[in-house]
Amino acid sequence: MIRVPLLLAVRIGISLVNKDFILRLAERMGRELAILLGLCKREKYQEALIYIDDLLLRMSGLTSRSINVLSEDMLLKALSPLGILNVEACLWIAIMLKAEGQIYEDQGNTNESYYRYLKSLNLFLTALQHEPIEDHTQ
Repeated sequence: MIRVPLLLAVRIGISLVNKDFILRLAERMGRELAILLGLCKREKYQEALIYIDDLLLRMSGLTSRSINVLSEDMLLKALSPLGILNVEACLWIAIMLKAEGQIYEDQGNTNESYYRYLKSLNLFLTALQHEPIEDHTQ
């Protein structure tokens, strides 16, 4: 019988769980984004904005309007229950704001587009700072 050290078994188990979670998250995001891209391709911009608002509400509990009214600091506090940033919600909101920015840009509304792109970039950078970096040297 082969004995696997407990620490290694725990690491392998956690790694597999994390990979499964990440794959499911990516699959779900892919489906949602495919629907959104289809609406944009058919130039159904209002429907796309409503769909984004619905996705934001389901994924983060916040609507597009509330996200855009909040300052970046207040938004990050809202995404940080118990002081720990919810990186998944942060990334999801960043992706949706970027999509909104693209829709407004396609409609020629560069003012609305600019602020969504700016807030999206801030959220992407914040999520990047909070994401743990794996050490592959071991």
